[in-house]
Amino acid sequence: MLMPALIPLVLACPVCGQASEETSAAYVAMTVVMSLLPLSAIGGLVWWVARNMRE
Repeated sequence: MLMPALIPLVLACPVCGQASEETSAAYVAMTVVMSLLPLSAIGGLVWWVARNMRE
């Protein structure tokens, strides 16, 4: 019931779509960082737990 009212709040900001050539590389780089950071944190945790279970 509340979901249709929240749709405008979750749409991407218009600035990202209108990036200039100088700033578009920064948007892409930060998208990669924000995507890989949680994956590497989870992978590091799994590696640490597996390593400690062997000892």
